[in-house]
Amino acid sequence: MELDLNLMRVFCTVYEQGSVTAAATELHLTQPTVSHSLKKLRRQCNDQLFVREGRGLRPTPFAASIFPQVKAGIAQVSSAMSSGGQFDPVTARDRFTLALTDLGERAFLPPVMTALRRQAPGTELTVLPLDVEHIPDDLLRNRVDAAICAPYIGGPDIVRTVIGTDDYVIIAARDHPRIRDELTLEQLAVEPRIRLAPSLGHDLAEVAAEQAGAPGRTALRLSRFTGLLAVVERTDCIAVLPRLLAATLEETSGIRVFAHPVEMPPLQLAVYAREPGHQRPAQRWFAQLLVDVLLETFATDPSAPLRPGPVHGRPL
Repeated sequence: MELDLNLMRVFCTVYEQGSVTAAATELHLTQPTVSHSLKKLRRQCNDQLFVREGRGLRPTPFAASIFPQVKAGIAQVSSAMSSGGQFDPVTARDRFTLALTDLGERAFLPPVMTALRRQAPGTELTVLPLDVEHIPDDLLRNRVDAAICAPYIGGPDIVRTVIGTDDYVIIAARDHPRIRDELTLEQLAVEPRIRLAPSLGHDLAEVAAEQAGAPGRTALRLSRFTGLLAVVERTDCIAVLPRLLAATLEETSGIRVFAHPVEMPPLQLAVYAREPGHQRPAQRWFAQLLVDVLLETFATDPSAPLRPGPVHGRPL
């Protein structure tokens, strides 16, 4: 059966976006054009390919079985046709999308944007809120090109490149009425605590505290880091953060950072991206840029609390 490459692109984009409307936007086509292409493909494949599920589309078993091969084939053709698969950052006009928490923006965006402006001044970067549960699907569907975070994210077709290790600490107001030179396990168990939503991926510290007998008293729950600092500065609430992020706040705020009284495995800060074989040349370049920039930043900045180590994961 002879298939049109353009139809295959429509198929892959609908598969990744889960919506005809979103696929049309991604492909810069009209919605009727995408719907007509799908109709033509269904006839050629003798399969529905997608069925409606809620507000989106779910691939049929046949569509799911052929998607990896079709996607890889398109990537090979696109690579061969785009100057041998090369990417020229100096002349590029690509748009990249990065998933970060709001506090991650404060820590990682400055060095990343500095490198982008220097190496690829014609590109555009969009930052989306990070949700650890959605990152694998967002990468697969090309909603994001990469993500930077400490929580472990697994999934097929995902490369995890660890750039260094970190640990959890406690932050409290400088003039906290009860905490002096250190924070004990007994204090952790009774002090009012700010808890972060599971979507931010820092449940490890909460679980470890509960297992150590210090579940704490919840005073506030937040779905973002924004607002956390102001509350800690002005109240007797404490919060748990990775040391790297806490250090960026301590420099310019009225908080103190304390060692966490519960021992737990170190965090591994990592860049997440798709398998290189399933990326466009521009995506591969961007993911590698993130790895290089963060490794260089934390290796050359003696004040950075992140401890560089050997890079783990397959090369991007």
